Amino acid sequence: MNDIWLACHAPLDSNSGKHVLAVANELGRRGNSVIACAPEHASENVKIENGVKFYTFAELVNGAKKTPPDLIHIWTPREKMRELYRSICKQFAAEIPYIVHREDNEMIILADQMRISLDEIEEVRRGLRKLEVPGHLTHPAYGSQMLASASGVTALIESLTVNLPEGLPHKVFAPGFDPIFSTPVLNAGRIVRDRYRISSKTFLVTYTGNVHDSNVAEVRSLYLAIALANRMGTPVRLLRTGSDCAQLDDHGVEELRKHEINLGFVPRNDLPLLIHAADLLIQPGAVDDWNAQRFPSKLPEFLASGRPVMLPKVNLGTFLQNGVNAIVLEKANAQAITTGLLEWLPRKDCLQKIGAEGRAFAEKYLKWSKAVDRIDELYRRILERPLSVKKADKESN
Repeated sequence: MNDIWLACHAPLDSNSGKHVLAVANELGRRGNSVIACAPEHASENVKIENGVKFYTFAELVNGAKKTPPDLIHIWTPREKMRELYRSICKQFAAEIPYIVHREDNEMIILADQMRISLDEIEEVRRGLRKLEVPGHLTHPAYGSQMLASASGVTALIESLTVNLPEGLPHKVFAPGFDPIFSTPVLNAGRIVRDRYRISSKTFLVTYTGNVHDSNVAEVRSLYLAIALANRMGTPVRLLRTGSDCAQLDDHGVEELRKHEINLGFVPRNDLPLLIHAADLLIQPGAVDDWNAQRFPSKLPEFLASGRPVMLPKVNLGTFLQNGVNAIVLEKANAQAITTGLLEWLPRKDCLQKIGAEGRAFAEKYLKWSKAVDRIDELYRRILERPLSVKKADKESN
């Protein structure tokens, strides 16, 4: 039995935290001793099972555990995670093997939030300029060093493994879906339409997700598409959940939000109703470096619901077939989404078939058990290597 710690940069009810929790629960089911840790407790109840234990960072650093783990799986090389690892090693006076998980292009997030260019970030990485980076972001130089010293890497998409140190073991896994999204919700459409006074003649699009600096432009394009479709005679309402960490509004705010029902933060257990009520689920986005190096966590849940999904031909969209198991756009900008809405919303029978095929895709490929099969292979590879090999690898980096 292996003693594994999984460390998340955010609470376990965040998108990343849900991934950590799903992996931890599956590892526990397989007989491992597992600890899931996060900066703080979740704001809503999360289901921790199969013997998995939860600790905050402060609890671990202050001696809640008396023996070190065999392996730490660290979600992203952000500064707070680097500091956590250093504190744990200091506590046990040992260099503990660790794996870094990659879920986004951290440098694009850094550039967007700190308003600096990628060229400036490269100068920081090379030591040509200094940059104070807050704990929730990744330092260009220190993050690279953390990857170089890791025993392995996991990633949500193959493109995030490009430029890893030569010979560094890694595994790519697709995130799974929570079964609450695949369970049918009876009369979801009628319940939601009655609750929010939406006419039966109006189409309903649901988008569940936060708005932040890196996706604000693409979410704005979804709002614009909804407004354009209505202007062109197709009545559509946008049912929106999530927080606005970046301002969506600039010019034309009243027009953009005219057709929106904004519910803000919604408890996770209430999301399936809103998703199952939709005529169409949309993931907007350009085919660019940002989207090519991420895997939106809502997509497995969208597909598992059996409702039709529209998305750009990037990340998961490259594995789906347009008109078969999804509506795949060459780029999901405002114009393309508007055209897609006008073309597909009246075709209810086709949408029903697409939704069913999307669900079948999720059932076949987007299961947490499959993801943990791949993660477990990496764990075994690392833990079965002789200690001398691990030391030699670190010294070579």
